Amino acid sequence: MMPSNVSRGRSLEYVVRDRLRAEGFVVFRCAGSRPVDLIAIKEGRILLVECKTGLRPQVPPSQLSHSLEISKRVGGTLVLAVRRRHQKIRWFRVTETGISELKMFP
Repeated sequence: MMPSNVSRGRSLEYVVRDRLRAEGFVVFRCAGSRPVDLIAIKEGRILLVECKTGLRPQVPPSQLSHSLEISKRVGGTLVLAVRRRHQKIRWFRVTETGISELKMFP
């Protein structure tokens, strides 16, 4: 039986959480993925992380807008962690002007 989108997404959240913890962040997983999937804090740096997986991972524009507004209010950075099936995680920074891939881990 194939894992569901929900279980793949949750699995990615745990992988991303563990990676951020290994980098020294304190990480909170948000219930019901609201307002974002993960909040990571390290030495005054705040990352709001949305994790997406699948063949064509997408974030609805209204959700991106809401998450971006929250990140601005708390002085944080909105980051997307995206993993297509059987590929490595790709990291993207979301700003008001668009989405750009990060060459290095956030």
